Amino acid sequence: HLMLGGKDKGLDLEEFLEFSQKTVKSITTFGEIGPEIYNILKKKYPNFPCYYAENIEKAVTTSIVR
Repeated sequence: HLMLGGKDKGLDLEEFLEFSQKTVKSITTFGEIGPEIYNILKKKYPNFPCYYAENIEKAVTTSIVR
């Protein structure tokens, strides 16, 4: 399971997310960039388990439960 989030640093995430969805069981996003990452994943990989959490504490809980 992978948690991704924090502030948007203007990075191109497409290649990283393509690799990640092939190598991890699920991704939980959080923080400022969380909704953007979540939307990219849901659009490009609609069957991949991806979750959005409002903050890092909820992201940890979501990752443990999933």
